Amino acid sequence: MLASAVSKRGLGNPFTDRALVAAVAPNLQVDSSMSVGDMVNLVLRYHSVDALTAPQLTIPVTVNNSLSYVYQGSDFGSVEFPSQPADQQVIDQFLGQKQYTDAMTGKPLPPPESVNVAVLSGTGTPSQATTTASQLEALGFHTSSAGTGTYQGPLSETVVTYASPAREAQAQAVAHRLSGAVVLAQGPTPPGADVSVTTGSNFSVNPPPPPSPAPGLAPSSTSPPQTTTTPAPAATSSASNQLGAPTPPTTPLAPFDPRSCTPSGGPGA
Repeated sequence: MLASAVSKRGLGNPFTDRALVAAVAPNLQVDSSMSVGDMVNLVLRYHSVDALTAPQLTIPVTVNNSLSYVYQGSDFGSVEFPSQPADQQVIDQFLGQKQYTDAMTGKPLPPPESVNVAVLSGTGTPSQATTTASQLEALGFHTSSAGTGTYQGPLSETVVTYASPAREAQAQAVAHRLSGAVVLAQGPTPPGADVSVTTGSNFSVNPPPPPSPAPGLAPSSTSPPQTTTTPAPAATSSASNQLGAPTPPTTPLAPFDPRSCTPSGGPGA
């Protein structure tokens, strides 16, 4: 939207560009750390990109069934949450990143053995916290506590909380091993925990990977070797480095969803 407006007004005068962004910024809701200067830099970087020819793909999401998402007393309207781990797999393929890579730095995420996790049941389901803690321990994480907790969000979402930016990589390492409506948030964690997991009603812990055969051991002649097939993400590449047609979402799209719009900007079918 900003790039389109700048294109019509002419690009090159930093004072004009900043004035335009400053006029639009009050109508946008962005992270508190994103400044007008950051928006200007984004416009200058991407103003020449043609949206109709840029690679596009559809990522799997969990749609909030209510009309508005209310968080800490504020109404955020319609919100869609990532559906893990398929969502992260598609993004990693698009960015050319390996699995279990820090999305912010591109470096490998910390191993589970180095992360202390506190598990809190946010649904009130009996033994949900202890069961989840046991499953995370099977993946190598250290669980420091298990109990009950609350989170001011939909009951369906699972929240992985980290106390400071220095612990965000540990939170990503945990979130990468959960499936369902999983989101990250910065906030207080119980003493001794790098990360806390407040469980929702729509999540599961990914099973441990199958053990690798010991070096030098051949498969038994009496039983065929077992193989595990992992479905590839929906996006594909062509010789022109363009992604294939997006996979249609399984959930009907609302009129305000950007993916339901036609190239001309009107509502889709």
